[in-house]
Amino acid sequence: MAFVVKTRDTVGRGEQALARPLQDSCKGHAAPCKYPRKVQVLDAAYLEGYETIPAKTQRKRLKELE
Repeated sequence: MAFVVKTRDTVGRGEQALARPLQDSCKGHAAPCKYPRKVQVLDAAYLEGYETIPAKTQRKRLKELE
């Protein structure tokens, strides 16, 4: 699963419009078993509080979203 954060440039686009290019790019550069089958699009405001002190996203908390 991949998590994608919306930016100002992608606000009007749908979830599929963001997921498909990401999956296609991963298919071309990685092994077929490694590309993300699911893509979840998140707003930047939703991720507030999900970062540690060095500004790394807490993967454990993101896995709870699945």
